[in-house]
Amino acid sequence: MLPSGYPTDDWAVGVRASGNLVYLVNWSCTVRSFDATNPSQLVQIGSYTIGDYMYALAFSDNLAFATNWHTGLYVIDESNPRAPKQVASWPMTAFGVFAANNIVYVGGGQEGLLIFQITHVKE
Repeated sequence: MLPSGYPTDDWAVGVRASGNLVYLVNWSCTVRSFDATNPSQLVQIGSYTIGDYMYALAFSDNLAFATNWHTGLYVIDESNPRAPKQVASWPMTAFGVFAANNIVYVGGGQEGLLIFQITHVKE
């Protein structure tokens, strides 16, 4: 069996799935959302461009948390995966990220583990 997929213009570095949706962040700057109803034929339905050197991706509810090792943590509202929008950001060095129960944990390089309580970030 050959794998199916979706080609990107740069390294794919983070992926998460929820129901029939798949989210991908690539190294060069973009968080993409896909309809994966038919996994052998992914259809990109939305995207949001942030900046270069994206590193990781996490989700909690309808919020995506994307890290950029140069510019920080970005919070993207994915309640409408066809039109994602940035609702918050924090400047820092940011690598790994995990989100659960309104708390976001970020691997902050030399700053160590950074913990954010996320409430009321949607506009």
